[in-house]
Amino acid sequence: MDGQLQELLDRLMDFANHSHLWCNRGWTPDELHKQTVRQGPPLISLGPGIQKAIADGELDFEELRRELAKMGIRIIDSN
Repeated sequence: MDGQLQELLDRLMDFANHSHLWCNRGWTPDELHKQTVRQGPPLISLGPGIQKAIADGELDFEELRRELAKMGIRIIDSN
């Protein structure tokens, strides 16, 4: 009996996770989960204003990198 109950629950869970729902604007819970799960640390790209400040010497790039690393953020190379 336990095996049949577990199989039923697995099928119901699979059905629920792959059903397109109005409350999710048509997305399935599985699709939303795949979009929101992050692989690795958060990444940022430096915009032109920050790049200019670094080039002009107004901002120390290594210090910025260290401070962002403390927050768990990594800078990606924009080149």
